[in-house]
Amino acid sequence: MSKMKRFNYYQVHKNKKPKRIKKPQHKVSHIPLIAIILANTAINVAIIQSSPFLDLVSKRIKILSNVIESAAAIIDVYDKIKDQNPRKLYYSYERELSSKLFKQVIEKS
Repeated sequence: MSKMKRFNYYQVHKNKKPKRIKKPQHKVSHIPLIAIILANTAINVAIIQSSPFLDLVSKRIKILSNVIESAAAIIDVYDKIKDQNPRKLYYSYERELSSKLFKQVIEKS
């Protein structure tokens, strides 16, 4: 009997179209982009400053201070980006930011 029921169900519902599931449109928020920029700059600074002559502790302190400075720079950039489309502006502002940070690192060393 159960086989018959299944068969009947598919016969009856054969012509119905399956419902479309609407995918949510993902809005790009600025905060993850800022986190990405911060991570990139921290890594870049770490690579620049990892010379074998420095002690580990002083390296870490310098990297931390640079990360804090980069955070400040990112907050400045964030004020510029706030009301605009982040996808378009991400790359241009990342270039601007990284150039600022590299200048700071070069001046310090």
